[in-house]
Amino acid sequence: MAEKSVYEHLKSEGVSRREFLKACGILVGAMGMNKLPPVAASDLPPHLARGAKVVYQVAEALESKPRVPVIWLEFQDCAGCSEALTRSQSPTLIDLVLKQISIEYHETLTAAAGHQTEENKQAIMAQYRGQYLLVVEGSIPLGADGAYCTIGGRSAEDILREAADGAAAIIATGNCAAFGGLPLANPNPTDAKGVQEILPDKTVVNIPGCPAIPEATTGTIAHFLVFGTLPELDELNRPKTFYGVTVHDRCLRRPFYEAGKFATSFDDEGAKKGWCLYKLGC
Repeated sequence: MAEKSVYEHLKSEGVSRREFLKACGILVGAMGMNKLPPVAASDLPPHLARGAKVVYQVAEALESKPRVPVIWLEFQDCAGCSEALTRSQSPTLIDLVLKQISIEYHETLTAAAGHQTEENKQAIMAQYRGQYLLVVEGSIPLGADGAYCTIGGRSAEDILREAADGAAAIIATGNCAAFGGLPLANPNPTDAKGVQEILPDKTVVNIPGCPAIPEATTGTIAHFLVFGTLPELDELNRPKTFYGVTVHDRCLRRPFYEAGKFATSFDDEGAKKGWCLYKLGC
């Protein structure tokens, strides 16, 4: 992987300065960044000046930072989170892969296979030790000494521990990687675990969902790309930007909830008036 900054790589791909700044704006939206002060001595309205400040900081960072190598591991999964990521719009997958990050290992997306792919992964982890981003999809089975999920003759747990040891940051995308997901459901025959259970001494960013919301995954990657750090997390290690507010908090029926006005059936007068659906299984 060439040691070019993100901006240098974009220029070599024929991207103009205007298009670069537009991409920075997309990243700002993906990260949900809106708390910085506005640009000083600006004639822009406050809300636009504030956005310009963030875009400027993102652009400044990308002008000097090299693309981030990514190792993406899949274990007990259906590849649904990877599939969802290919539908991501903020930023799009192609922007991430070809312009801002470098996915060096991904079983579903890579063109190579077998020994060639595994050897490339080992080389990247050695060359960029302490620099690469590790993304994990799928739960890790411990049952039968890990025999329920093996890659290249090695257990998922062994592969995960090795990759995590040299990673700059770890992201568990989807319910399975974050908390065990469907494989962990009773009776949990494979003894499935989430990434954090396997790596209790490391900070793991959880992006739950089935599949994970692609913008939450790409937005978290974008934050690491720009700042070299993980976003602020809640008590479940989820990014607050994407999981800090519930649907209930923003529901249009919330005032009726506060007023104690609830529909008791889907065709009663309360439902027709837009009252809260809490008692109907909201």
